[in-house]
Amino acid sequence: MRKTTPIFSVLIPAYKAEGIIGATIKSIQNQTFADFELIIVDDNSPDNTEGVIKKFQKQDERIKYFRNEKNLGYSGNLKRCRELATGEYIYLMGNDDILSKYALEKTLSAFKMDSDVGVVTRPYYWFENNEINQAVRVVTPLDKNADRLISIFDGKKVFCKVLESVGQLSGLAYKRIWMTEPIHPDIFPAHIYPFLAIFREHKAVFLKDYILAVRIFSSQTRSLSSIYEPSPTFTWARMFKKILKSKKFQKPRKWGIEHIALNYDGLIQMKNYARFPLFFKEVGFLIKYRPKNLLSLKFWFYVIGLTFVPRFLLIPMVDKYKKKIISRKISKIKLDNKR
Repeated sequence: MRKTTPIFSVLIPAYKAEGIIGATIKSIQNQTFADFELIIVDDNSPDNTEGVIKKFQKQDERIKYFRNEKNLGYSGNLKRCRELATGEYIYLMGNDDILSKYALEKTLSAFKMDSDVGVVTRPYYWFENNEINQAVRVVTPLDKNADRLISIFDGKKVFCKVLESVGQLSGLAYKRIWMTEPIHPDIFPAHIYPFLAIFREHKAVFLKDYILAVRIFSSQTRSLSSIYEPSPTFTWARMFKKILKSKKFQKPRKWGIEHIALNYDGLIQMKNYARFPLFFKEVGFLIKYRPKNLLSLKFWFYVIGLTFVPRFLLIPMVDKYKKKIISRKISKIKLDNKR
């Protein structure tokens, strides 16, 4: 029988995921839409990530496992995943996140809304440990009542909402033949370069349903301080200037730079997990890209407060605030709601 090309290539760049990747794979195997290949590239993990994946691979021919001979880093590994994909659509996944069983089904329906749809994004929430039904932070949908077909020229509010949604790579989908912009070496916007390049020329769909849960404590943003150099704010701004450089995209470029320069919450992450000098460097970039920050009381509240609160106090304070305060304000969110 002739082998056909799968509809989806689900890509997982994996590293040191022995204790978490199994749950991720199971959530992908449980999809109601089954025409996919699952490409997992192990970035030379020192633990038993390979052994865990191969147990699943023996029972599921859709799983394709590759191991890098040397560590390529996040961007390099994601680039290799992309090169191995053969499906009509690329679907990105982190090695620690969980999908609704309807995720691929709903994403395919989104692509079929219009022949010019090139990318699909989604709302999602974060959870701690294995408490998957307890959201501690959330990115809400653009429209809670309907999947929205949008373009880059639909206004600042829509564009910035898309930017808010694409920081996490899991659950983002791309039409492969239009994914011509490569994965970028800059870690934070690595996967956003090709997304934004497609969105620049084609339509997008913003799903209404929460099809993704993002695990917090296993994220490298909490354990690898080197990823914060070069500056996240600088690398996002550089992306906007490159991908949206023409006069035609002057407004979206301006909206994007202002959006990232208003991300004061990013300073909390920098203070907690980056080298301390990088925190002040980040403050400088927020001022450079939005001088009006100098007149913002909220901005100075963040800067002064974070300067003097030590991280050994700040980290547990932030985690407790998310779990005890923010989670109570969020409506009960569950995956697998077929709506």
